[in-house]
Amino acid sequence: MMMQDTMNDPVKQAKDSAYRLLFLYRTIKGNAFIFLSRIFLKNEGGLDLYLWGQAKYYLTRISCKNRKPAVAVSAPNKDVVSFLHRNKYAAVNLDLPDELIRKIRAKVDQYIEDDNFSGVRGGDQGNTREKHYTRAMKNIVKNIPEVKQVLTPELEAILQDYFGTNIGVSSVYMWRNYHVPETLENRVFYSNEWHNDNIAPTELKLFVNLTEVTEKHGPLHIISAPVSRTLFERKAYKGRKKKNDTAILESKEHVVKHTGKPGSAVLAHASCCLHRADVPAEGNYRDMLEFQFHPAASPLDKDWDKKPLRYQ
Repeated sequence: MMMQDTMNDPVKQAKDSAYRLLFLYRTIKGNAFIFLSRIFLKNEGGLDLYLWGQAKYYLTRISCKNRKPAVAVSAPNKDVVSFLHRNKYAAVNLDLPDELIRKIRAKVDQYIEDDNFSGVRGGDQGNTREKHYTRAMKNIVKNIPEVKQVLTPELEAILQDYFGTNIGVSSVYMWRNYHVPETLENRVFYSNEWHNDNIAPTELKLFVNLTEVTEKHGPLHIISAPVSRTLFERKAYKGRKKKNDTAILESKEHVVKHTGKPGSAVLAHASCCLHRADVPAEGNYRDMLEFQFHPAASPLDKDWDKKPLRYQ
């Protein structure tokens, strides 16, 4: 009887209809700006986010005249910054202590299959608690506070030198990708198709391998922004979940595979660099830690993790 009353509740029906219309509006709006982004920017980051991100960045620069780097940027770091400006991605040596990586990995191994600390993520074709191909940590900074130490003063200095401002942390995220059977590899479970992230172009991601990653572990594949733009123009890349020219996209000439020892890292603007996750070979998996940074007017607070973060 209670269920029948709820179904016939005109107020609830009106709210449900409003939510559906709002969702439809946001979907149409988002797709429209991504379409415009494809035309004018040759990426799928979103034209609205590009314009807003650029405006916000210059306002931040104006209000950040007295910024002082956390440490002096050495010549090798300047090379990294220069490479990052040209290509919108760059490998970076974090020089993290082995003991730090071991502590983080031990807790990941302890928590990654525990529903109290992690959950199934990504995809919409078969990922369930009983059968899944990727999981992500919940509240990663709270449950594994050691990840804060990945953001070293040296890394902060590189980011400050690159942005020309102070920096802020938008999100901290950690996930594990498992092997996907060959019969399912054409299905999307964890961003294993080429794509751009629908985020502001000023958002910069740091991808850190928490385990040793070889080609059999399904490494991150990434293409520089200039080459990604060319692939858009040549129509080798037509869009996410569309029939793209994978032979060109997968060419060794321009694809960078993020392989390396635990702690190896790469910075990338995911809004303009085409990228994807590869599928680990049977019996293997890949653990990835991701930070997302943005320009900021004020210096980074030592308690930055106490502020709201996305994807925690």
